[in-house]
Amino acid sequence: MIASKSPAGNLINYCFSKGKFGTSLKASGFDGILIHGKSETPAGIEIYNQSVKFTPAEGFTGLTNSKIKAKLGNKVAYAAYGTGAENDELSSNILFDDLTSAGRGGVGLVWKAKNIKYISVTGDAGKLNVFDKNKLEVQQDKMNLLIDASPFLSGEFGMKAYGSGALMDLLNKRNMLPVNDFQETNTKDIKKINAPSYKNNLKLKTRGCELCSTKEVVFSKRKTTIPDFNSMVCFSTLINNYEKKTVLENLDICHENGLDAVSWANGISKYNKKTIAKEIKKIPVPPYDLRGSYGLALEMATSTTGGSYINPLILNHEVLRKPVPSDRFSFAGKARLVKYAQTVLTVFQSLVLCDHIIYAVPLELIMELINAVTGENKSINELLKTGETILDMERKFNQLNGFSMKDDAIPEIFFNRTAKNKDGSSSKPIKKSEFKRALKEYYQLISDKFII
Repeated sequence: MIASKSPAGNLINYCFSKGKFGTSLKASGFDGILIHGKSETPAGIEIYNQSVKFTPAEGFTGLTNSKIKAKLGNKVAYAAYGTGAENDELSSNILFDDLTSAGRGGVGLVWKAKNIKYISVTGDAGKLNVFDKNKLEVQQDKMNLLIDASPFLSGEFGMKAYGSGALMDLLNKRNMLPVNDFQETNTKDIKKINAPSYKNNLKLKTRGCELCSTKEVVFSKRKTTIPDFNSMVCFSTLINNYEKKTVLENLDICHENGLDAVSWANGISKYNKKTIAKEIKKIPVPPYDLRGSYGLALEMATSTTGGSYINPLILNHEVLRKPVPSDRFSFAGKARLVKYAQTVLTVFQSLVLCDHIIYAVPLELIMELINAVTGENKSINELLKTGETILDMERKFNQLNGFSMKDDAIPEIFFNRTAKNKDGSSSKPIKKSEFKRALKEYYQLISDKFII
């Protein structure tokens, strides 16, 4: 996880990356890195077994991701900003290990401002003290059984087979897929551009993170893995492109230069259509049409990080209809559901757990895993209270930067336009009066002190 203030949105920003950087950092003896101040000249931070040194990094200026990797070598895990940040792109992010990148909101510019070009990590001095190893193994087995039993994570057409791109066909059937810059919500040409088409026609494959249970896809420059859902959709149906080669080429440009694919694709769409950018708190929305999920619309509007991420728990209830189905075209009960979903997701994120396992693993099991490691006796209520406290701090941070309830909105296209599809179906706009009523209910639940 990387956390900072967003240069793009001027609000709290955090993002997550796949790869081996996190496990390598722990292996080196550190749990995290906090960077104060800035270097006078471009510098790299090199960590080995609790030893930290700063090295000149002028020689890394102008290098693409693959060249950064070649310069640092294969024995270290690394994070670095790319040429996108060097050219002051608000969509710039952080590159990880030639595998993936993270940072919608412009976190690459934060590293540039601090003159930290890269951080490399290696070592084997770190130790993980586990209070009850036997209990931990039992709970891990339970978790793996739940993951294996989840159709969405481990089924024939799930994430183990196709990565997060497994969502594309489902959202197309639900009329939630952004097509032609959100003018339509499904496409009859889905088989030309969906995840199975990559795997079957281009013989690409999925690849997971270090110690990954679900083996969700990670894109690499070598073009051997299936693109993630966000990139797959943003460079295809969103901009009316149905050539997989073009998707991979655009994604490769982003990956090599440290650019966020969603932000970059939204920019292409805005330029081509000459329309207003689809943003929430100045952060481009991910590729989900909110007219098909009212809970997701409320969740995205109230997210402390703007349009950065979707909440898996909302998708679970409204799209996957698990464990309890919820009417996705109604705001009834959604304020309470959104508050709970945001709290649970925050708990997972604070533990640096992959949010994909939320689709299968309940918070009760996470609590048992924590207690096995720490020897404490945490309750569900304590975990939820921790999540609520974190969210309150994030809201207060945003409030100090000028945000209030009036900024909790979604793009107007979801309120004022019916999406008409070529198959004759349509997606009706959300009634703004109902949205505002649900938003007020949400604020009544979290605390009146945030209404200004």
